[in-house]
Amino acid sequence: MPLTMDPIAQPPGPSERSAAEPLPPGALGDDEADARLAAAGDRGAFDRLVLRHQDAVVNAAVYHLGNREDGVDAAQEAFLRAFQAIRSFRGGCAFRTWLLTITINAARSYRTRRRALKRGGGRPGFSADRARDPGERPYEIADPDTSSSPPRLLERKEVKEALERAIAELEDDAREIVVLRDLSGESYEDIAAALGLPIGTVKSRLHRARLELRGKVARFL
Repeated sequence: MPLTMDPIAQPPGPSERSAAEPLPPGALGDDEADARLAAAGDRGAFDRLVLRHQDAVVNAAVYHLGNREDGVDAAQEAFLRAFQAIRSFRGGCAFRTWLLTITINAARSYRTRRRALKRGGGRPGFSADRARDPGERPYEIADPDTSSSPPRLLERKEVKEALERAIAELEDDAREIVVLRDLSGESYEDIAAALGLPIGTVKSRLHRARLELRGKVARFL
């Protein structure tokens, strides 16, 4: 069942097509071309990027936060941030890696707000007033496809839940690398470029994170 996304500010030259309407044949082109079009004000191009990567974005946020409801909220914020920052994408890494890095940062911000509000019993949900155009139409993001998660362990429900908890318990830097590499399948080169790190640092952080995760789920192996 689709999930309604809160309004996102619209750049000049908006598309009049509703996000719920099907895209025309051949509309799903390559990311860099759509990113360039979106940066120039083509709303339809950004729609295509959302549809193409919504599963990866929601899954990354869910694994980073360890909770689906929070993850969907963080994914909504990530798309808002990406929309507002689209002109800054220069193609130094794959667009999806750039988008997932934004997603992880949005999830971190969400986690900080959640901790701050925990004592008050509130939830740090996506804030609609952060969108600049109150009349902007909503996006819809579909339920994520968890069948594409790389680890074979995820085939068993109890192991999946244990691994989700273990990932959520990692330090931020380690969790970021695991989400980008092992859960999203991004290349070492793209991760290094997106995070501004040497490839060796990315690999060493990933190695340490994998060892920690293995220890946490060892009883399931």
